[in-house]
Amino acid sequence: MESLSVTSERFEGKIIQKILQLGIGYERLEIIISSEKKKYYKEDEKEYPETRAAIERMPEMRVRELSFDSYIAFYEINILHPLLERCPRIEKLDVWTCRWSTLRQLSKILKEKKLPRLRHLNVKNTPLSRWYIPDLLSYDEGGLETLEIDAHVGNRIVQSLAQHHHQSLSRLNLYHRYSDVGIGYPTLSGLMTRLPNLQAFEATTLPVYKSEIITIPFDKEWTCVGLRSLRLRISTLYFDGAMSSSEWEGSMQKRYLDYVFSRTAKLKSLQDLGIGCRQRELYLMQSGYLTQLEDLKQLEVFDLASTSPDEFGRNEALWMANNWPRLV
Repeated sequence: MESLSVTSERFEGKIIQKILQLGIGYERLEIIISSEKKKYYKEDEKEYPETRAAIERMPEMRVRELSFDSYIAFYEINILHPLLERCPRIEKLDVWTCRWSTLRQLSKILKEKKLPRLRHLNVKNTPLSRWYIPDLLSYDEGGLETLEIDAHVGNRIVQSLAQHHHQSLSRLNLYHRYSDVGIGYPTLSGLMTRLPNLQAFEATTLPVYKSEIITIPFDKEWTCVGLRSLRLRISTLYFDGAMSSSEWEGSMQKRYLDYVFSRTAKLKSLQDLGIGCRQRELYLMQSGYLTQLEDLKQLEVFDLASTSPDEFGRNEALWMANNWPRLV
């Protein structure tokens, strides 16, 4: 695939026009504003309406993969927005955006079926995404195969994915730049029970609150039985106590961990597993969840997270060697 990658601290209007003219025949285009401070040049803003008009007059581009990272509003409005209109062949879109108008513009283009081949979408740095991401996902043009979003994910996003992409979505990454941001257990359950064709899933889970106890369908099975990679970072904030303490047995956190591991144990196609939290006893033989995962015979990668438990030792290692024959 022919590609053009351009990185700069600043793009003048006429220069970006020449770059895009060069990029008409390329299949992959990457534009990055690399300044660490994302400098704002007031004098540049005046010439960008002309740049936008020039892009709008361009012929259609052959771009199949577009990556755009600016974090400066007038670059997004006057370069990215019209560029999306000139690239109907896009299959993969990677955008770092700081404006709700970009999400709205992309939603409009998708609903007008101007990006009929889009299958892979990565949207980062979206502070207003809880309101605009659901609309972005509400289109039926073939469905997404890969979705990566740095966003607050709630029930509306779950509904949009389940309604429009449940048959196509195979990879879902809900990564977060901040450790205290993630998805709640009701959301986790909603995704795992309504996206049957998932093969890879990554997310951070939020602490469990008392108000959520009636919103999780403990009786429902996860439908993504073909899942091959599961990566969960479990927040332990407000844990009622260590897993070895007397308070643990009756805690809400234990109930939810029991739920997650009981469902994980049935994912017999898993090849890559990482469920991590700060509870040191998570994978111990006696008090943890290790032995519940005996049937995961296809497992090749097992990640104990960044801090493995001090007590994890010979017995646990021997158990893994005996029960997971494909572990490498």
